[in-house]
Amino acid sequence: MVKKVTTLLYYLYYLYYLVLIPLVSKFVDPLIVYELNGRKIKLPISHRLPFYIHLNELYSQNVGRIGKIIRSKYKNLSAIEVGANVGDTIIIMRSFSKYPILGIEGDSRFFKILAENTKYERDVFIENYFLSDKEEETRLEFRGGFGTGGLTEGKNNIMVRTLDSLLEDRAQFINAKYLITDTDGFDFNVLRGAINFIKRSKPVIFFEFDPDFILENKQKPKGIFEYLSIIGYVFYIVYDNLGDLIFSFDINKDKGYFRLLRYFYKKNNRYYGDIVAFNKVDKDLFEKVLMDEDNFYNKNKNYKWFYNGKNKFSWFVYIFIKDWFQCSQQGNSY
Repeated sequence: MVKKVTTLLYYLYYLYYLVLIPLVSKFVDPLIVYELNGRKIKLPISHRLPFYIHLNELYSQNVGRIGKIIRSKYKNLSAIEVGANVGDTIIIMRSFSKYPILGIEGDSRFFKILAENTKYERDVFIENYFLSDKEEETRLEFRGGFGTGGLTEGKNNIMVRTLDSLLEDRAQFINAKYLITDTDGFDFNVLRGAINFIKRSKPVIFFEFDPDFILENKQKPKGIFEYLSIIGYVFYIVYDNLGDLIFSFDINKDKGYFRLLRYFYKKNNRYYGDIVAFNKVDKDLFEKVLMDEDNFYNKNKNYKWFYNGKNKFSWFVYIFIKDWFQCSQQGNSY
């Protein structure tokens, strides 16, 4: 009986996040209050962050763990995040270690929420720009939904900047050693527009890799690796879209890139992940991150909520109560 009820709750939970909320958010998308790493932040009710965290309670925590390890080598670490969204990644990073962060978000609504969520964070600076590989006015539009979004071809002209040009106004981040990009397939454009910064600072680069979005932007998925390898990035760590460690490779020694494509394309549905790239000068840091991440996952094998076998029923009830309580704490609308 409990198994049948648990299965029902399982499908109701997916119905709630994947059908009910998307349907409601077509008409109204108010802000809710959500607790993330001990901090209360505001999110649109359509945002998928709570859903992904319920799928994997360690979702996006790798970006914070890696930042902390980088700081063990570079004591004066600073970081740049392109596609800062509502500030959730910044909150995660600073829950692991406090260092200056520049958050860049182009969408006006996300930017207002980002400003609200980070206004009490010292040494966090934010900019409201879309970034690409050229500084120009171009026919692009923001394609958004469910707490994410990126640029695609459009009818209206918008102004885009490059990270290199933006850093002329934010000189304190000109030597940042940690660069995070999450722009739904536009990451290659962003990195090309940061060529001077990357060559100079050689930051660890944490970027989203979505082959389908890259192809939609009329680029080749392997292009980003060819570009990075030319400027000295040879070591890579691969995570799936929920933050699980998959594998690592040295682009000069094996066919890791082809393993990567096979992994993503063997899935029946759209699949993507995150890549962490290390310059050849940071081989020691690559080995340290990989060792610490291996140890972390070996110690936390049963972290996914669905693996909580003996108490699945009570866990589902807890999730529903927690979600509805948090949704009831409605924030201001933007």
